[in-house]
Amino acid sequence: MASKRILKELKDLQKDPPTSCSAGGVFLITIHFPPDYPFKPPKDDDAVNAEAFINKASFLVSSSQHEVLNLQYKVCYARILDLKRKFLEAALCYYDISQIEKRQIGDEEIAEDALEQALSAAVTCTILAAAGPQRSRVLATLYKDERCSKLKVYPILQKVYLERILRKPEIDAFAEELKPHQKALLPDNFMVLDRAMIEHNLLSASKLYTNISFDELGTLLGIEPPKAEKIASRIIYEDRMRGSIDQVEAVIHFEDDTEELQQWDQQVNSVVVSEVKFLHISFQKLNDYPKPYLDV
Repeated sequence: MASKRILKELKDLQKDPPTSCSAGGVFLITIHFPPDYPFKPPKDDDAVNAEAFINKASFLVSSSQHEVLNLQYKVCYARILDLKRKFLEAALCYYDISQIEKRQIGDEEIAEDALEQALSAAVTCTILAAAGPQRSRVLATLYKDERCSKLKVYPILQKVYLERILRKPEIDAFAEELKPHQKALLPDNFMVLDRAMIEHNLLSASKLYTNISFDELGTLLGIEPPKAEKIASRIIYEDRMRGSIDQVEAVIHFEDDTEELQQWDQQVNSVVVSEVKFLHISFQKLNDYPKPYLDV
């Protein structure tokens, strides 16, 4: 509808062109769309084209003072990322929308239900995102948000955050809340949901087992052993899970990253302690100055 409106304006301009233009021979055309203009949300098969246009719009939004249009841009951008299956990025956008404090933006009243839907969408997209450290950080943020405890998807959020293995009844219940594109078939013949759940259960298994055979892993994940091995090797290669694969023994060895995290925490702690000591010494030196130098 917006493109038809623009074409109409251009045709009208061609019939009755302006009498003057800028020094460079360029006309600046401004077409105003009212806040309630019926923009249609992108369809699944329009996601590629929609992303191209939303990226162009991002250059204009940064300088826009129109709060309603800025909010509409955020919603459209989150929706496009969702459709493109960039789930982690979409989750962050949805979560940002859910944190809007103002309930009145221009002439638009923001309902609590709309914010709750955005929060629920953030949880769903995070669960569907590729398993790994980045996803874990977003899961932690959502799990600690008290509003999430009231959502219908909270039980599965809790299990995913706590790295519990998900069973088929729980996955089936979660699937009922998903949109068609979130259950689509991927090039590797896995559905979006299935791949997300398999990766999650694989990472959960890495916390429970020191090592596991391909056959046992396949049984645990509900897939054929060669597929389980392939998924595990990809996640290890992408540094989303620590471990190694023994092709001869047909065994996956998981590595515990707890020690590495503790070392990182110790490094951070040492930096903080050093900064505190530096500030303490600085304040002591400051106190040694004669008072006239301290008076303002």
